[in-house]
Amino acid sequence: MSLKWAISPEQETVAVLVTDPTTPDEVTAFVRALREANAMGYRKVLDITLMARTWTGGDLQTLAWAFEKAAGQGPRGPVAIVARSHVAQELAAEYAAISKPTRPFAVFAESDEARRWLDSLMEPKG
Repeated sequence: MSLKWAISPEQETVAVLVTDPTTPDEVTAFVRALREANAMGYRKVLDITLMARTWTGGDLQTLAWAFEKAAGQGPRGPVAIVARSHVAQELAAEYAAISKPTRPFAVFAESDEARRWLDSLMEPKG
């Protein structure tokens, strides 16, 4: 499995680690888990640092298509991508160009930066 995730209802966040090319079935399972946890609108941090350069534009296009198809309509939280290496930063830029995100979306070199940005987008409760 190239997608590993942890959903935190208390913090309304989802942490995702992406390693190797991801199949549409894995994306569907991920989105299903988000739906079951009522977490589609949560803030998401995706760490793609460990992604192998074996990812191609076709893999990224398949991933973008699978996310769009599985997610459908409804609330979708902001996404921060952590890409520590130059290769991962290139992949993040390619993914952004392919997927054309319509929600808050940013790429960071460090996870602390990504979390601070996501925290800044959280609406205060109360």
